[in-house]
Amino acid sequence: MLERVHAALDLMFQILLASVGLMYSKEEDCKLPVVNYLMASGVVFALFAALRLSGVDPTVCQFQVNNLQPFLTLGFVLWGRSATWAQLSQWTVTDVSSPDYCRLLPMAAGVVALVVQMVFFFYALLSMVGVLVVAFLFWVIAYTFITGSVLPHFFQGVVPNP
Repeated sequence: MLERVHAALDLMFQILLASVGLMYSKEEDCKLPVVNYLMASGVVFALFAALRLSGVDPTVCQFQVNNLQPFLTLGFVLWGRSATWAQLSQWTVTDVSSPDYCRLLPMAAGVVALVVQMVFFFYALLSMVGVLVVAFLFWVIAYTFITGSVLPHFFQGVVPNP
């Protein structure tokens, strides 16, 4: 139940980002690439949220969301960083003729989207690293029980064996 609520909130947030990008995609509203970033990331992550919300077979849904989404999030974080934070120093709201002109709402939405995506990416990264560390520890414990040696042989020269 909580997963469906999270997916519904995520879907609404992503649709909001995509619609802000679409509303300000005209040249006179925003000349920066932040609107393309908002539209693309909003659509892609709305599809993932809709997949989680739709009730598709959980194994297919878990594979899609857990394995593909962190890599796409990394790509969008890198793109969003160049589309928003790299543009903030030259960005202007007042000079419409400037090539760095963009209204406030798309830039604010781009920064918010980037921060949210960075948080979710680092959470997924820590989850993956945590799984790898736990798997390595289980492997060392199993090796210890099977062979009677505390450390595997390729650690013998690196770490002193007590």
